[in-house]
Amino acid sequence: MRTVFLTRFCAVPFFLCILIAELASCATTKMGTPIYHVYITNTRRVAVLPPSALDSTVDQLYQLKLSYKDDDFSILAYVSADKTAINIVMLSDFGTEVGAISYTADGISATALPDSLPAKYIIMDFQNAFYALDALHETYATARLNFTEVPIDHSDAASGATTVRTIRDGNKIIETITYAGNVITIANHLRGYTYTLTGASE
Repeated sequence: MRTVFLTRFCAVPFFLCILIAELASCATTKMGTPIYHVYITNTRRVAVLPPSALDSTVDQLYQLKLSYKDDDFSILAYVSADKTAINIVMLSDFGTEVGAISYTADGISATALPDSLPAKYIIMDFQNAFYALDALHETYATARLNFTEVPIDHSDAASGATTVRTIRDGNKIIETITYAGNVITIANHLRGYTYTLTGASE
């Protein structure tokens, strides 16, 4: 399972492009706290916010599906997050750990991820889905990008979606995060990939 996990991710061209496009992996404050930046568009980057900006605690097992063009990949992901740390542990169908990402005051660390898949990009998509709206709106505004959240009228949402978050560059939609019951869908329209997080039943 571990070999399949690494092979499938390494095959995704988008993440190779991201690695090549990186101009600086992170900066450091005078106190030594890492500050990471992620390119949301090809020219505009946004700082990764600390876990303290989390909207609420998360303690959930998800079925994580990643789709890129005609390629799909699925794995279990246990997410434990509060205002001090974010931990994402990827598991095989047998419950064996095959990879992990951690974000604390010491910075972002990861195991069993290919170099072509920087962990900070996964953390950025996590924050887009789970962080407080006001904090996200403010940090995206520094890059002249617009981050919004609006409720969806049930009469117009056949999918059952109740809320959608949107990142825009002017009139161009970069990413949407849709909430429908226990399913969160993160669709990056610029890069052409989609995460689907389905929460496991109690």
